[in-house]
Order: sequence, then structure tokens, then C-alpha cells
Amino acid sequence: MLEKYIERNIFRKVYLCEQLFEFQEIDIEQTAISLGVTTPTILHDLESLAECLEYCIKEKIREKHKYKLIFKRGIALSELTQFLYGQSYFLKFLSYYFKGIFTSTELADLEFISLSKVYTIKKSVLDFFKENDYLKNKEIIIPEFDSRNILLALVRYINWEGYESKNPHVEEACNELIDYVETHFFKRRYSEDEKSFIIRGIEIAIGRKTFPLELKEEDKKSAETKPLFQLVCQGLEEQKGMLHLQEEDIYYIFSLFNSRNYTNENMELLRKDFEVVYKNFVLNDLSLNELILQILPVA
Repeated sequence: MLEKYIERNIFRKVYLCEQLFEFQEIDIEQTAISLGVTTPTILHDLESLAECLEYCIKEKIREKHKYKLIFKRGIALSELTQFLYGQSYFLKFLSYYFKGIFTSTELADLEFISLSKVYTIKKSVLDFFKENDYLKNKEIIIPEFDSRNILLALVRYINWEGYESKNPHVEEACNELIDYVETHFFKRRYSEDEKSFIIRGIEIAIGRKTFPLELKEEDKKSAETKPLFQLVCQGLEEQKGMLHLQEEDIYYIFSLFNSRNYTNENMELLRKDFEVVYKNFVLNDLSLNELILQILPVA
């Protein structure tokens, strides 16, 4: 959704960081070819990368054709990429918009940049709104479900801290909800990053509970047929005393669980999980079954 508008030099530095984090060194000329830029551009990106991440670099070696970076132990890749994405003016301005800050003079003062640069960046943000049909008659109207997804994207890119709860009981209730789903849905396991993402999504829902979701009835009915939806409902029922949400937030929170990756080391439970998904997404899909009958010869 946002990738098209993030500055290219930011994307290049994130790519270089990811490659160096995994392989410790890269071929300068080959990398330039892969990214479709000149060798001097890659060298400039590498030096800029090394300078801004100096605090987490253990060793840096520049050779004729190779560039080597070794990061300090204990540094997470997500910490590095979020720092780099945090340099994107597009993402900064988008986050300012959701804080209610979007006048040109305010943005210029906050970022210490010229008004002409502010206008250029604001145009990128408005182009993003226009492409997604959020800008109508010079008024920005973003559906609530889309707003939350944009905010979650900002959490992923720059560790956006808006609506972050300082109440330990809220975090505890979120963790208990996740544990309930993990335990009852064939013992699926979400990674720590995925859990954190779900918790931030719930915090955003709590912070924006006065904004109606206004979901389509067909989307709600579709969600209600899923076994995972029923488990999320049951888990939320146990936490309703702590998680103060609007009625339709159940569908949004279901989407958080449903869209996250998970693991399960027990093959038998994975098989059962597959059977449930197959039954609900394939066998109960009339249009898909009609298509299968058209493709396969009648026995």
C-alpha cells in the first residue's frame, strides 16, 4: 500500500542493510546492477548507511569490489530497518497527518526543511490518498478499517507509537487473548513479533473506539463462518472487562489474528488445522466447487 511512495534511496538502504545483516558482505558492482543504479550511488548509500547505523556496527571493511559490515551482537534487524524507514519524509508526514498535524508551516518547523520541500512531500501523501480514493472534493475521508491498516503499516515500518497503552493490565489482557487462541486453535504459535503486532492493533482499536468501523454485512458474515472467528469471540468475552472496544471491533481483531503468520511443530495438529481451513474455504465455497466440477471430468 505504501511502498510505491517511500523514497527510493530509503528502500535501497533498507535492502543493503538486510543483505549485510544476513551475509555480512556484498559485491558492490553486482548490487548496483541488481538495483538499477550506478556504482557511485551504491557506494554513497553504503557510506550513508554505515554513518547512520554507526552505533550498532562492530566492523566495517571497504575493498575494491566488496563492502563488509558486521553488526554488534544482540541487534535485531527490525530495529535497524525501522530506524532507516524512520528517515522517510513520506512516512513521517503520513504519521503527522494521523496526529492532526498537516499544515505546511508546522511540518517545516518540525522537520527543519524548506516550504518547497514540504509541498513536494505533502503532494506525495495526497497522491497516495487520491490513488486509494480517500481524497474527494478536496476533502480527505479514509474508512476506519483502512485508517487502522495504515497505522499498523506505520507500526511495522517506523515503530509508530500512537495509541500505545501504558496500562499493564491491557497488555496482560491482550496476551491472555493470544494465549487463548493459541491453545484452542490446534495450538498454533505466533512469534513474538506477530504477538506484538496483534497487541498494537488492539491498542489502536481501543484508542479509536469512537470511530465507527462500518463494515460490509457480507464481510462480517464471511468472517463469522471461520472457526478462528468464534475463538476470538470467546477469548474477547473473557477479556471484555479490560479491553473496552466497540461492538464491530471483533471483526477487526479477527483480521489481526487471521493475517498473522504462525507455526506449529505438531504435524498432526497442522493436518487438523489444514482440514478445518480446507472445509471452510474450499468445500463450503459454492463458486469454487462449481469451478472444480467444470475443470474435472465427471466420473
